[in-house]
Amino acid sequence: MDRGVSSPEFTEDSSSVTFLVADDRREYPAKISVAGGLLQRLSDSELVVYQQCSAAGHTAFLASSDRLAPEIFAFEDGKLRK
Repeated sequence: MDRGVSSPEFTEDSSSVTFLVADDRREYPAKISVAGGLLQRLSDSELVVYQQCSAAGHTAFLASSDRLAPEIFAFEDGKLRK
């Protein structure tokens, strides 16, 4: 991985690590298996994700865009929801 990462967290089953990837002035959530393998981008949203928080199998992100002030989004089925 040749990009900066932040906010690493193990998934609930400890099989993967989720984190934020800094890439071309944007940040997006990603995941990789602890056994190795390819990086999986978790969202293709145009939003810039600043923080993530996970508990009890649920994940929330603080995200914004050039037209949207920072807001909290739930992460469900690969999409960010207000």
